[in-house]
Amino acid sequence: MTWNDLFQHPIFNTVVGAVIGAAVSLLISWYFYKLADFPATVAGKMLEDVLSLLIQDRLGITLPIQEYARKEHLPRNKDVPHILWFGYTTKSSKQGESVTILFRAQDTGLNLPSESIVVADATSATKFPAIWQGHGYLSCVIEFAKNTTVGPHLIEFHLVDLAKHRHVQSTTLDVQVHRNRKASNQATQTNTVDG
Repeated sequence: MTWNDLFQHPIFNTVVGAVIGAAVSLLISWYFYKLADFPATVAGKMLEDVLSLLIQDRLGITLPIQEYARKEHLPRNKDVPHILWFGYTTKSSKQGESVTILFRAQDTGLNLPSESIVVADATSATKFPAIWQGHGYLSCVIEFAKNTTVGPHLIEFHLVDLAKHRHVQSTTLDVQVHRNRKASNQATQTNTVDG
């Protein structure tokens, strides 16, 4: 039997086709399960950014300050509810003003109702409602009273799912003294004259 006869034999062609098909299949599977994590992560991040922008547009706000939760603040069990991302209208507010926070909660058990999320200013013991925006995003308006204490305020996010898994994450907002316009104009004029 010559090589030419061997290449024309149907069993040989079936075996060669199976070996080549298996090799290509293994190569494609290896690529998608090992190397494709980066493109999938980038595509997921782009989708999250688009969703965040659409929600900001619907709420009529912009979030110039955005930060991801650090890994050491996230629970190991992903069924425990936690916050992945925070977006702020500002992190430095004045007395009598407010800060809108958009945040993305995650619970792989899919049993986290928005009513079980409590947002509280630990410094002044004030609670604020979290409003469900969709796709895992919630918003909250932190309103500081005109007589609130000046300085850093610890804002805590208490999350409890229906399976009673609990987790607390926090962020800090700075509150500054609110000066009325007349006083700030006089200060500006005084500085200009003295300078």
